[in-house]
Amino acid sequence: MKRALFVLVAICFISLSLRAQGETPVLKGDVNGDGIVDVSDVVSVINIIADNEKARINARPLSFSVSETPLDNPEALAAVRRTAPTTTASLSSFNYYYVIGSVWSDPSILATKHEHDGQWKGGSWPDVNNNVVVTFCAYANGNNTTLTNGYLSFTADGQKDLLVASESDTYAHSTGNIGFNFNHVCGALWFSMNKSVGLSDYTVMVKTVTLYNIPCVGDYCFNDGEWDISSNAEDKKNFTIKSYVDGDYMTLELEKQSLSEPNDYLFLIPQKLTGGVPSNAYVEIECKIYKDGDDRVGNANTWGKAYLPLGIKISQGKINPINISVGTALLNANGNKIF
Repeated sequence: MKRALFVLVAICFISLSLRAQGETPVLKGDVNGDGIVDVSDVVSVINIIADNEKARINARPLSFSVSETPLDNPEALAAVRRTAPTTTASLSSFNYYYVIGSVWSDPSILATKHEHDGQWKGGSWPDVNNNVVVTFCAYANGNNTTLTNGYLSFTADGQKDLLVASESDTYAHSTGNIGFNFNHVCGALWFSMNKSVGLSDYTVMVKTVTLYNIPCVGDYCFNDGEWDISSNAEDKKNFTIKSYVDGDYMTLELEKQSLSEPNDYLFLIPQKLTGGVPSNAYVEIECKIYKDGDDRVGNANTWGKAYLPLGIKISQGKINPINISVGTALLNANGNKIF
């Protein structure tokens, strides 16, 4: 760089002769064309070199190396999940922003995985000097997701498993490749069910299991990795965990029985749910419960409904096992105990 600058300055002062089309030659070394040769011409040369360097920086295309931290459970296989979000196997694109100081780029930039060579590419180096630290923040699987000042808005639908990553680098240090290690920032719920000892003499048949009043809209903060979840009633959703069709049902035993396939998870925003019927989180169970002609829920011809408050903690990046134990705490539609 210094050598190039010395050579260019020398050329400007010794032999540079600028000509405008159809005009007579201007003074040798008069780079800025003001009619005199002075220090301002040196500044002009320095700016030309700086602009060329910046153009070279901006022209450098970005590539990415992509990996993933699996859900925090030794029994979980990263490659087999409901939406198969494993970055190295099934992810085909992601969005990223770059942050310079406290200023976030807008809009996001799309990076895609090229089919012919499997390389991740998208965009080019930001318009900054080569010693400025740039932070790149990426997210994947967030459909209709928007980011404002470092807060990523997200609406959980039970299947999207939001992935985020960040990495800082400078142009001088980087080779144009940014390493993204994606982390799961939703919680994965896996459900099982049993009848409690209190109903050991009863037959319990289950047709559907549904979660009610689950807060599902929130903002994820890239800076601290925390969630800000909406408490508005319209931002709560219901999720069907299991629904049997064509006359099928599950007969509960005292031992836990899975409601989900081994890799069939429900992805939700991490939070602590407050259980309560009807305004807070609860489980609706379409079922029949009877013993020796004593029909407590439903009857031979009709499925009835029973309810349980759902007070659980959903942890970020973890598989959260949730067992629904059907017992004497069951409530009817009026909020009264059935047993």
